[in-house]
Amino acid sequence: MKRFVICIIMVFILISSLSVSANTNFTDVKETDWYYETVTEMAERGLFAGKGNNLFCPQDKMTRAEFIAVCARIMYGDKTSGVSSSEWWMPYYDVMINNNIFSKAEFEKEYINSTITREEMALLAIRVMSARGEEIEIDLTRISIPGSKHSFYQAELQIPDRFDIDEYYKIYVLKAYEGGIIIGANESGSFLPKNSLTRAEAATVLLRIIEPSLRKKGNEEDKPITIYEGQERNNRISKEGDIFIKKDGTQIVLQKGPNGILGEGQCVAPDVGLVSPMFHSKIKKSGDYMPQNMGTVSTGHDSIQEYFINPLTGEGHWASEWTVIGEKTNPLLKGEKGTTWNEVSKDKNFVWKGTEWQTLASHPEVYDAVLGQ
Repeated sequence: MKRFVICIIMVFILISSLSVSANTNFTDVKETDWYYETVTEMAERGLFAGKGNNLFCPQDKMTRAEFIAVCARIMYGDKTSGVSSSEWWMPYYDVMINNNIFSKAEFEKEYINSTITREEMALLAIRVMSARGEEIEIDLTRISIPGSKHSFYQAELQIPDRFDIDEYYKIYVLKAYEGGIIIGANESGSFLPKNSLTRAEAATVLLRIIEPSLRKKGNEEDKPITIYEGQERNNRISKEGDIFIKKDGTQIVLQKGPNGILGEGQCVAPDVGLVSPMFHSKIKKSGDYMPQNMGTVSTGHDSIQEYFINPLTGEGHWASEWTVIGEKTNPLLKGEKGTTWNEVSKDKNFVWKGTEWQTLASHPEVYDAVLGQ
């Protein structure tokens, strides 16, 4: 009898070990896949399970039930195992409800098997992190929109599609974005709150909750972009290192000039065509100017300001940048004086207005008078 019991135990151990091995060697997850290490790590930790037949189904969309289950395993380990239920997800759902991680109204059972959105993921991720004792701080300063009753958080400025985020999820999205849990979904840094993630992508997000070293700040993904002269874009304000391509095909790597101003002396206006998500308007062409709030410009100034283009050189800068150029390179400071009204300085950056030199680009009313010079 004793030998029989030992044999039964050994068989059980063997089956268990085979089961673990199967769960970490999915036939549809290859070593060459970008998500191989993430999926394998989550499976080995016992946090992510397959869908049967030794399949992980990495390209399937993540459901609310699946995401909740993994969050529950992160929080409570195997405390949910062994609880009988007609639905596989019920033990995980109940333990999260009982510990006030979310409410039944936030994730109704009727829709538990529906695809989970990125903003819902953000809510759960931040709630789990908070319950684990980790808080992500964000700038909650409110910014008012001129001429409107609406306002938004300072932290929202880094997300181009911030107006698409449901107000209920906004704080969680901002924290998840700032903390590098769920980063921008494209080059522009858009969050795409109503979209979902595949199971492979979700595994990466969930691993970031427990492994801070894997988190990626949104601005770390802000790689150099290519700007085509005059073409509309809505990603971000230009930065040093971006590539500007003129209409004739000439490529210019944007650099800061002697006064620390981006594009100074390069005769380009890289932010022409830039759409402001705040006002849903854009700078259209040389000579146009309108309110923008696209973040911090190269002078460090961060507020609504105008963008001016010098009609003679094609060089464009924000108002505060032209001010710096004017203060540091004004020909008046070098003893030069004009002799006639609307006379243009040698560097073509200034126009003589009566008794002093003034920045040409900030005087669109004299464009017609100087364009022929």
